Amino acid sequence: MSRKLNHTLIVLLAMMVVWAIVCTAVSGVLPVRFELSRLALPVAAFAVLSFLMALDRRRTVAVCLLLFGLSAIIESLLGVAQLAGIAQSRHDTFRITGNFVNPGPFGGYMAFASLTSLALVIRHELKGWQRIAAIAVGSLSFVMMILSRSRAAWLAFALIGILVVFRETGLLGRIRHKWLLTAAVVLLTAAAAYGAFTLKPDSARGRFHFWHMDCLVIADNPLTGAGPGVEMGAFGDVQAEFFASHPRSAEKMRLAGVAEYPFNEFLGAGMSCGLPGLVLAVSAYVLALVIQARRRGLLLWPLAAFGIFALFSYPMSQTATTLVLVLCLADAAAVDGMSRRSRTWWCTAAAVIASVSVPFLVLRAREEADHLAYARISRNGKLTPEVHARYYDTQRYRPSFLYFYALCEVAEGRDAHALELLESAARLDSEPLIHTLAGDCLLRTGRPAQALEHYLRAYYVAPARVYSLLKVIELYAASGHIDEARAVRDYALSLPFKRSQTRTLEIRKQIRSYEL
Repeated sequence: MSRKLNHTLIVLLAMMVVWAIVCTAVSGVLPVRFELSRLALPVAAFAVLSFLMALDRRRTVAVCLLLFGLSAIIESLLGVAQLAGIAQSRHDTFRITGNFVNPGPFGGYMAFASLTSLALVIRHELKGWQRIAAIAVGSLSFVMMILSRSRAAWLAFALIGILVVFRETGLLGRIRHKWLLTAAVVLLTAAAAYGAFTLKPDSARGRFHFWHMDCLVIADNPLTGAGPGVEMGAFGDVQAEFFASHPRSAEKMRLAGVAEYPFNEFLGAGMSCGLPGLVLAVSAYVLALVIQARRRGLLLWPLAAFGIFALFSYPMSQTATTLVLVLCLADAAAVDGMSRRSRTWWCTAAAVIASVSVPFLVLRAREEADHLAYARISRNGKLTPEVHARYYDTQRYRPSFLYFYALCEVAEGRDAHALELLESAARLDSEPLIHTLAGDCLLRTGRPAQALEHYLRAYYVAPARVYSLLKVIELYAASGHIDEARAVRDYALSLPFKRSQTRTLEIRKQIRSYEL
């Protein structure tokens, strides 16, 4: 039965990869090679780990855990340096991010490392300096997780930490009345969820809204989804239609923001690849959990924490957290006690898959290298049309690159090319500034009706932002529709807003001072 589960997991994972490629081809927005390059690293890592685990699973897991611990220490020390002001955070708003672009995945990574260290220490499998090292990794990771202020990471650590303590210490088997433990876990879960909610209630309510929009994206195309890499553009389309079609409460309009991620990896799979993708993702994850639980594997705990964290955050957007999941899945898929013939077949298949992935890994590496070079030029404020033309081949599937390229083209008076770039960016991202800039281009080229459509779309994509309404007021006033301009101005000033947002306050002052 155990081997059947392992083989079923491999089949499910293979089906996920194939279905993602099919959905990319059906979508037609991005080329198939883009999805292949995106999948290359996790697929190649899974193949290499499977090859090594077929030879010696225990030793491979031990080496991977050592590397995981070293990585966690490096990330923790970098977080300390960022907190002290020695190193620079990778996010303008948050002080601690480690090597991640956002503190959310950083906190999740620290939670995975801390839980793994906790289980290792409780199991008494390490002695001497190894035990001390595990305690150090766990302690540093725990502190960084707390400082990251990632509520999803806190919740994952709290819930799985309880299970680690009860199962690894044997307390679970000593408790007679299991219903009491179940009730205690339910109460603690409710208390932790309530605490996370009250810490940032607007952010928590915003998550519910995002999940609602995610479900609407899936409902629009339940078979193949919007397509990998295109899901957030579809998110913007759905949210714009949601607010444009019916009057919504002021509270919901205030909470609706611009989402860069689905904020639920399972729903994200459904957005990209439809209901089949969602079912495959959930099935593969649950089956891997079952295998690890039956095996009493150490990687059960980071895998379980990953699932909880993935319900609220976006760990698949970061390489480090993705590799943690790949390690857990490869360990779950590995078969113990294989015959020599089976081991040879397994190693051969893994080697072939890894080899096929190499060209796409090279392509992905080139894309990332060009992205870093472009980002460095951007920070120096030296972006020109020539710079964008140089990196266009590898960066044309990044909406931010397309947007800034369009800005440069607008500055050079090439509105037609800018509109082409913005049209491509709008398919990939829900950022309302894309539509606002498109409206400006259309207005300059003598198409005010189409410009108005883009301004309104920018507003409905993110009704909490009023900059697009300022553009609508200016357009109406310039065309002599004073009554319409006055009505939009009054409406804009009646909308709820956060007083902490300086930019919004400035725009509201401009709207209020507009004489009509």
